[in-house]
Amino acid sequence: MDRLLLRFMSVTPRYPLWVRYLLSLGLVGLAFVAKLLLDDQLRPDPLMLFIPAIFLASVIFDRGSGVLATGASAALAARYFIPPPPSAAIAPLLIFLASGLCLAGVTEALRTAEALGGKGLRGRSHDGVGAPDQERPRDDHVDPPSAGAIGP
Repeated sequence: MDRLLLRFMSVTPRYPLWVRYLLSLGLVGLAFVAKLLLDDQLRPDPLMLFIPAIFLASVIFDRGSGVLATGASAALAARYFIPPPPSAAIAPLLIFLASGLCLAGVTEALRTAEALGGKGLRGRSHDGVGAPDQERPRDDHVDPPSAGAIGP
């Protein structure tokens, strides 16, 4: 799954800024329409369908698109899906905003890490020495038989 995500992130289209933002708002609009269609089933979770829109905007375009998608999603949800009184919706909206911003930031960090070093999601590349998740042997250890030996 991480290889698919990294491959998808590496072929990021380089559209102008206004096109990326317009497409990000289109993703939020699709989530809004899906929420309208599924309102009876998703009434307790009014923000759930906006998370994939934020994730896709962040992965396909960039962090700024994810931030825009987060703000637009929160505004639409607050206006149309959060029941009154507004003071009861402050905590869920703040948690949603923090989650969306973190999601946008993490996808940008993954994109940057992949672009800089090609090290993937685990933090280092696989160089053929053991399994990718296995710790590589270090050169800074002392060999026990020769530790106490003096001279050749």
